[in-house]
Amino acid sequence: MADDGRTQTTRIATIDLTPTYSYVTRPLVDPGAYLRATVRNDSTYQLLAGNARVFLGNDSIGDVTLNDIAPSGEFELWFGADKRIQVERTLLARNA
Repeated sequence: MADDGRTQTTRIATIDLTPTYSYVTRPLVDPGAYLRATVRNDSTYQLLAGNARVFLGNDSIGDVTLNDIAPSGEFELWFGADKRIQVERTLLARNA
């Protein structure tokens, strides 16, 4: 905390991680397709619980709250609905 009582933010490290992207859908409930990134902590650092800023390339795409993540641990990031994709459920046959 600064001498004047204001909170300061300090970058501790920048870690480049390579996510695997997938879409998750629930067409019975929602026509959206939600982008999910599964990320493996390939660094040698223990990622401590707290807020982190996420970048896609050079673009800041938001802040997330992380749990503790050990080296080689996996975690998921959700990026919301991709407005370019809509899904529809079509019943082909009813097995009752």
